[in-house]
Amino acid sequence: HHIGTITGDITYTFEEDRLSIAATYDSGMAIAYDAIDSLELRENFTIGMRLYGFASARLSMGSFSNDTLSDYTLYAYNACKSAVVIQSEDKWLVITAETPEETQALYQTLLEKTGN
Repeated sequence: HHIGTITGDITYTFEEDRLSIAATYDSGMAIAYDAIDSLELRENFTIGMRLYGFASARLSMGSFSNDTLSDYTLYAYNACKSAVVIQSEDKWLVITAETPEETQALYQTLLEKTGN
C-alpha cells in the first residue's frame, strides 16, 4: 500500500462522551465534550505557521500558530477553508473535514453533543 503526499485522511468519531480524532501520520487525540468551553465555525480560517507536526499537499496537522489564536492544535484538509474552532480551557483546537459542508456537519454535531 503506497502512501503518497496527496493521500491520508482524518477521521472524526463521535463517541458517547468525547470526539476522537484519528489521522494518517499522526497519533491522534480525543477531546471530551464537557471539556469544550466554546465552539465557533469560521468560514475563512488562516492556518498560519507550522511549529511542528505534519503537512502535505492534502493535510496539515500538529502544532500551528496564527495571528488570531496564537498557538493551537490543528487537524485540517488544506483545501477546506471552513474550520471548527474549539476552545478548551486555555487551549485551542481547530478541525476541518474535507469539504465546507462536512465541516459544517461536524460543527452541528459538536453543538448537539456539547449542548452549547
